[in-house]
Amino acid sequence: NSLFSDESLQNRNRSTRQYIIPKGTTAATLARLQMVADCFYDAAYIYLHSTLERIAQGPSRIPPAAMAAWSSLISVSKSTALHHCLFRIRSCPLDHHVEYSALTFPLFIAGCESRDPEEREIIIQALGVLEENFGIGNVKRARELLGVLWEGEGDMHWLDVLEELQWDLILA
Repeated sequence: NSLFSDESLQNRNRSTRQYIIPKGTTAATLARLQMVADCFYDAAYIYLHSTLERIAQGPSRIPPAAMAAWSSLISVSKSTALHHCLFRIRSCPLDHHVEYSALTFPLFIAGCESRDPEEREIIIQALGVLEENFGIGNVKRARELLGVLWEGEGDMHWLDVLEELQWDLILA
């Protein structure tokens, strides 16, 4: 059971390690970095649930009871993680601060797993801001893939769609 535990995610803030903060780093910069880190934390849970769902849909022959047991070991539900990630995005207007350029991965993962049109609009708008402010090509690619996913029937997992399209996304 410990193989499928989310203990490392649960204990992410329990480090006693001291970090050197570069001179000139403001409290506002640290707050933005914390927000981005929290979005990655949420995205990790979304991704973990999504991966288990993909395994359950595949030919792996894993009994549904085993999948349910594994899912029960995850301390944060996919819907809670998605809600928290989008709450952070809505609460913190994305601007030209470079810290926000790292949000492509959390936004993409949230978009892949979102079914609500209002949530999807928040995600697309946020990705648009990132693309406009930072000009990162993968943001455009992520938006394109979300468009493909959202137009589809929802019967294919997003990782399968990536493979079928032969697209590689670098989401860092």
